Amino acid sequence: MDQVILKLGIYFLTLILAYVMKRMGIFKKEDSVAVTKLIMNVGLPATAIGAFANLSRDFSMLLLVVIGFVASFFPWLVGAFISRRKDTVTRALYLCNCPTLNLGAFAMPFLQLMLPASAIAGICLFDIGNAIVIHGTTAPMTIAHLRTGGQKQGFGKTVKRMFSSVAFCTYILMLILFLLNIQFPKVVYTVLGNFSAPNGFLVMFNLGLLLEFNFSGSQVKEVLGVFAIRMACSAAFAALFYFTMPFSLDIRRGLVMAAFAPTAATCPYFTGLCGGNESQSSLCVTICEVVSGLCLVALIFIL
Repeated sequence: MDQVILKLGIYFLTLILAYVMKRMGIFKKEDSVAVTKLIMNVGLPATAIGAFANLSRDFSMLLLVVIGFVASFFPWLVGAFISRRKDTVTRALYLCNCPTLNLGAFAMPFLQLMLPASAIAGICLFDIGNAIVIHGTTAPMTIAHLRTGGQKQGFGKTVKRMFSSVAFCTYILMLILFLLNIQFPKVVYTVLGNFSAPNGFLVMFNLGLLLEFNFSGSQVKEVLGVFAIRMACSAAFAALFYFTMPFSLDIRRGLVMAAFAPTAATCPYFTGLCGGNESQSSLCVTICEVVSGLCLVALIFIL
């Protein structure tokens, strides 16, 4: 438990550090662009490859990929329905921040403290489905739905946007290699492990650079609306996973905890890409992370 609390403390200390340094003028909000590129094109692909280092091929476990996709994407549909009469900027907030789960850079360190390696391997497969939503679905579908890409978005354009993500392509490649039972030499995983190690720090530091507090009451209300959708979906999926999934108790425990992971830390980037307010999204992510951290601590006792 002490390790869990320490990990949470380090995460939020990093966020505060970035915010303070921005206020002091050492960094600027615009610096987040470079940090985001580093995360999206180096850190996340390295994490994606590392997740497969110890996975044994078990086709029955591929159901977890489908479950991860559904759990991550379903809130997008809910957000689209609830925000259907709102303006484009607000809709971008809902569509980019209701879906996705931050497993690799936030929840996974806690899961690794509590679950055996076999359960962690299952959660990695779950995260593949989630990653497809994060890197290959959320932004392209939101742009197509809101038509914020400068022109009408067709199916081909949406697919092209999916495969323009380095992280998305990496996950698809690793899934294919997993199905073919092909592994890289161990040295590759060792090297990439060093590339992915700073992910947690970079993600939280980036949130601190984007975080602002000069929002109107209506903007805060919309952020809380997104948060309410996420918590409702998390509770529903957690119950579904625990009581109905045909997996071991350890994997079901991991799925419950994964369901309460916060929204992906890349959401501010995607929100801006889709015509929304990045700082408003950063506030949303921060609130989700605070509450998700508390939920994970509580679940450690309950489960």
